[in-house]
Amino acid sequence: MTWLTTVCKKQTREQTLNTNKAKNVVFFVGDGMGITTVTAARILKGQLEGDHGEETDLEWDKFPSVALSKLINASYLLRFSLLCVLSKGKATGFVTTARVTHATPAALYAHSPHRDWECDSDIPQKETDIGCIDIAQQLITLGQDTHVIMGGGRMKMLPREAADPEYPEDSSKAGSRNDGRNLIDEWQAGKDKTNSKYVWNLEQFKDVNPLETDNLLGLFEPSHMQFEGNRMNDVGGEPSLSEMVEKAIEILQKDQDGFFLMVEGGRIDHAHHDGLAYHALHDTIAMDKAVAKAMSMTNEMETLFIVTADHSHVFSIGGSADRDSPILGRGDLGLMNDGLPFTTLSYANGPGGNEELNSFKSTGSRRNLTDTNTEAADFHHPALVQIDSETHGGEDVTIYANGPMSHLFHGVHDQHYIAHVVRYASGLNCHNGAPSTGPNSILALLLFSFVRKFID
Repeated sequence: MTWLTTVCKKQTREQTLNTNKAKNVVFFVGDGMGITTVTAARILKGQLEGDHGEETDLEWDKFPSVALSKLINASYLLRFSLLCVLSKGKATGFVTTARVTHATPAALYAHSPHRDWECDSDIPQKETDIGCIDIAQQLITLGQDTHVIMGGGRMKMLPREAADPEYPEDSSKAGSRNDGRNLIDEWQAGKDKTNSKYVWNLEQFKDVNPLETDNLLGLFEPSHMQFEGNRMNDVGGEPSLSEMVEKAIEILQKDQDGFFLMVEGGRIDHAHHDGLAYHALHDTIAMDKAVAKAMSMTNEMETLFIVTADHSHVFSIGGSADRDSPILGRGDLGLMNDGLPFTTLSYANGPGGNEELNSFKSTGSRRNLTDTNTEAADFHHPALVQIDSETHGGEDVTIYANGPMSHLFHGVHDQHYIAHVVRYASGLNCHNGAPSTGPNSILALLLFSFVRKFID
């Protein structure tokens, strides 16, 4: 059998549509994971495995259904919206490497006019006086039926007088609540102690027995969790994204009616804002491992997988590098007109632009990277425009899907189309455009566009 015959037969098999009802939905969001990030991470994954890189597949590259998602741009806002998806009677949870009160996870349970109002001390007094409630408080009220919650963000849950358990001597990492409430204690008080666990370090996390645990709150940092490249040096120890996903599915899949799990690779975005391509790509590879773990634990005939992004970044791959060149390295097929080497990866704007400007001021030219380790974790890749925080990109992002009704993703869609597919594939209904509030309603998925003025 020829290679072409094998490929064609495989494609024919994949055209057999899975029209089953989705018992489970696993929704992965790579925050800031644009197409360039996916391509560069794919190459880095392969190079880390000893190959050229281009021939390697990320887990979602194997999904049969691929589409593009348009971005919504309003008041500088580039964030996807998933509206009114109701999970009836299913176990629910979310896992993120950002704070659990950050924009993407917060949209699962909170209603807020501003994404930055994560804690009561973040809300201006004027809005506090008229009754605005912070996102962290809503996590233990509106989100009280969420079975699994894991990520960072202890400081948003603790009062100012509470020292952080991992960094007790660092006042900058202490609680930030003005109201004196300890929301972690309140979460625990509202749960059955026999089947509910709160953990904040790796040892405690590993001790959680999924068979005996129905509710899990894991907060592994005062703020965001570590970049994957720094995770092994964490003081208290942190689980990887794939370890959190594994634990979450082990807990949620006990529900005979199925489950909904949202997983966010939240720090891909933060790394790009910092101009740190190393961390952006390694965090993308960490999400790739998490997708592989989730796929291995579920049945694709009954589990809808979606992998997408909320937006891209102004991140570019130059096309002149030799195929054997490290993706984080320099393109050495030739020098630019100024006689200096250049990196394969670059940004249109960002912190790297500040370093180029400083070089111009001192030497009259851009940085000479001949003897610089451009593959270092703290290296700022070059940027054209000087700005302290690199910006989002505005181009379409990709939707990858596998499982029941995944074939409904095709062509180019508005972002809210994703929500409609999830609802339809799961056999769920909304009433008059609003989620049901009956006793079987576990989680209203509202990944909506937060009204805000500034890009995160």
